[in-house]
Amino acid sequence: MHRIILLFLSTFITLSAYCQTDSAAIKKAEAEKLFPQYMSEYLAYEKAHGHYIQTPNVKMHYLTWGKPSGKALVWSHGTYGNGYEMFDFGDELAAAGYYVIAIDYYGHGLTPFADKEVSIYSVADDIKFLLDELHIKKAVMGGFSRGGTVSTVFYDAYPQYVQALVLEDGGSAPWAINAHKLTTDSLARQTINGFKQRGAPPRLFDDQKDLFTYQYARIGTNPLFKKRFFESVTRLKYVDSLGKWKINPGMNDFVAQTNAEQDIMVTSRPFNASLFAATTVLVYPKVIYRNLDIPMIIYDPVGPNDVFNFEEENTKLQLAHPQYITHKVIQNGEHAVKDYHHAEFVQDLKDLLQKISR
Repeated sequence: MHRIILLFLSTFITLSAYCQTDSAAIKKAEAEKLFPQYMSEYLAYEKAHGHYIQTPNVKMHYLTWGKPSGKALVWSHGTYGNGYEMFDFGDELAAAGYYVIAIDYYGHGLTPFADKEVSIYSVADDIKFLLDELHIKKAVMGGFSRGGTVSTVFYDAYPQYVQALVLEDGGSAPWAINAHKLTTDSLARQTINGFKQRGAPPRLFDDQKDLFTYQYARIGTNPLFKKRFFESVTRLKYVDSLGKWKINPGMNDFVAQTNAEQDIMVTSRPFNASLFAATTVLVYPKVIYRNLDIPMIIYDPVGPNDVFNFEEENTKLQLAHPQYITHKVIQNGEHAVKDYHHAEFVQDLKDLLQKISR
C-alpha cells in the first residue's frame, strides 16, 4: 500500500510539472503571436496621442485626449509611472468635456532625465510652460501619489492657473508625516526591513518582445493588461552597460530609493539628499492650501493595503476648508484608487466639471 501511495504521488507530481511546463509553453506561443499586434497598437496610439515640448528644463513627453476647446485637466503620474496611467480614462473624460493632458516628468515614460539639477517645482515650471504654449489660462490639476504633490506645488507656484484639484493619495499631506512620529532607531529599523522585503533585483529583458512575453504569462487575461503593457513598454529603456533593457533605469537614485540609507537620509536629513527627492518631502500642503478657495477632491484609501496613512492629515485639511474639499475615504482601498473605482472616479470628475462650469 505504501508503495502504491508513493507511486501515485510521484506520478501526480510529474504530471503537474508537465502540465505547468505545457501551459507555460502555450502562453509563450500565444504571446509571440500577439506581440506584433499589441506593439503596432501601442505605436499607433502614441502617434495619435503623444506629443513633445522642449521646456527650459527638458524635452517633455505628454499625452492628450479630447479637443483643445475642452476644460483642461493636467494629470501627473506617480513615481515609476507615466502618462499612460490615464489610458483607461482619457477617452471617457474627453467625451465628458475635458481636454486631458497627461505628462511624463523627469526620467519617467518618454521624458529623459534633465541634464541639470531639478526639483519637484521644476515640474511645475514645465507644466506652466506647456500651458502657456497651448494658450491655456485655467486648468484642473490632478495627480496620483507623487503626482499629487506635483499638483500641489503647481498650485503653490502658479495658483492663478488652477481651477480645481484632484489628489489621488498624494499631495494632501507631508510625505514624511508618519516617519517623523517615529524615533530615529524605529525609523531606521522600519526602513531597513522594508528594503529587505523588496525581494529579487529588477528583471532585465532582451527586448520589448521579451517584456511582453513575461507580462502576458502573468496577467494576460487581466482586463487591464493592455494598459499595463503600454505603461511598461514606455518605461523600458536600453542600458548600454548591461546590454539589456530595464524598467525605469536610474529612477531609484533620482527619487532616493536605491537603498535604506538613501531613504532615511531624504526623510530625516532632506538637505543632504538629491534636490528632487528633498523638495518632494519638504512640501507642506497645510501651509500651501491655507487660503484655498477652489474645489478639491482627495482620494484617501485606508485599510491593510494603504501605502500611506494620511487619513488624519486629510481629515484636518478638509475640516479647515469644508466648503471646498471633498474627502473621499475608500475603505480597504488600494493606493491607485482610480484603477479599482473606475466608474466612481470618472463620475466624480464629471460632477467636478459641472461645478466649475456654473
